[in-house]
Amino acid sequence: ATQALRKGEFDEAWGLFDRALQIAIDCGDRITEGMIMECFGNVLRQRGDLAGAAEHYDVALRITGAAGLPQGQLLGNLALLHEATGDRDAALRAYRASIESFRQRGFTRGTAIGLANLGEFLLENGDPDGGRPLLEEALATIDKSDTLCHAHFLGPLAVIRAMDGDLVEARALIERAHALQVTITNPIELVQIQWRWGQVEILAGDVDAASEHLSAATEIMAVAFSDSPPEDISASLDALQSAIDGHRG
Repeated sequence: ATQALRKGEFDEAWGLFDRALQIAIDCGDRITEGMIMECFGNVLRQRGDLAGAAEHYDVALRITGAAGLPQGQLLGNLALLHEATGDRDAALRAYRASIESFRQRGFTRGTAIGLANLGEFLLENGDPDGGRPLLEEALATIDKSDTLCHAHFLGPLAVIRAMDGDLVEARALIERAHALQVTITNPIELVQIQWRWGQVEILAGDVDAASEHLSAATEIMAVAFSDSPPEDISASLDALQSAIDGHRG
């Protein structure tokens, strides 16, 4: 089910999670039930059903909290939900709580992902200087073999470098992310690499190159999400298109 979700196969993921939930309920396994409720929330959030995602995350928080289970990943997903709904203060609190939860338990990968997510959040909310050290720490923390995380972390850092005016370093970073895409099957991550590269090129003033990367991202979206593309990704690509149009206008 998790693999299906990573590939954008939402119906398949939902069906498999539902089967797992029924087994957990039949066995009286509340811990697994809580974990699956979080997974349902992830499916709904990526589909754009934010209200439904909030309901499932709330159930998951109650179950895992009562059981004394780690909540770092769940808090990170909740932060993404708050970000999608526009509640920036709640998102910031959830991101920080997620990182603290991972640090307390010594979960290095989770800590790195939390740092990168917070860094990316700050970048998107007008604080690239705040995001830079978090993304750099995330890259230094994550295992070198974790190519999915490396690619994801490199993209926003490349944009920040371009905003700093260091276009050589910015392009080197995004090219490193692009080189890792052969190991990635998650279409959302593939789209984001092209989107971030387009942003770098806009900042560099190369509108034609930005347009090429937008086209590449759009093609991936069309193949992977022909029925219901994730709203946040669509909005990001629309913003890049607007930036391209603005430069050409």
